[in-house]
Amino acid sequence: TLVIVYMLSISFRFPLIGIEVERVHNGWVIKNFTYPEWANLNDVEKGETILEVDNKEIETGKDTKEYMIRSANSILLEDSQGNLKTIQIKYSELPYQFLHAFIIPLVYFFINLTLSIYLYTYKRKTFQSLGIFILFILTVSLTYSSVGASTRLDNLGIFIISNGLILSLILLIHFLCNYLKSLSIHFTFIVNKIVLYGFTCIVGILTLCEMVDPLIRP
Repeated sequence: TLVIVYMLSISFRFPLIGIEVERVHNGWVIKNFTYPEWANLNDVEKGETILEVDNKEIETGKDTKEYMIRSANSILLEDSQGNLKTIQIKYSELPYQFLHAFIIPLVYFFINLTLSIYLYTYKRKTFQSLGIFILFILTVSLTYSSVGASTRLDNLGIFIISNGLILSLILLIHFLCNYLKSLSIHFTFIVNKIVLYGFTCIVGILTLCEMVDPLIRP
């Protein structure tokens, strides 16, 4: 629950703006918009120069020619006439993004949390493999809630997305195997569950290695 609250707080505090810029004479000029309706609403046009993002200059490698401003709270622009203007980025101007990045994941989490509490309270003795099933639905909720944070390149969000998708599938397989056995349905599963969990651990280690040394990313 604490991790999900943290993931959703990142989505809430940093609106996804998606401005593509390119380097021109050591300046960053707007090339394209992910949300052109937001640009029209704030009179932001292609060709204008971005001086600061959240009161800081854009910092990239010297050889970087193009850059994507993923999220921000404010940007400082210089238009073609040399006039400066500061744009405050608000979710009220991006309602669909706020709905998909914050409201729907939050509601989905509360539904899953309520279901988990109900199952653990009333079905603990009658529901086979209850713990695994609860882990499955909460892992799915955690992974979904981390989409916004990973899009904003938050390290924890990236780690959860990279591993949560795989772990959710493995937990589902583990639950189904135990559930079918409780119904006396015999079958042979090709891959041992221990191997599947071991594969998840390997993915987790590789994800951590990418965070330590980005050069090993494919």
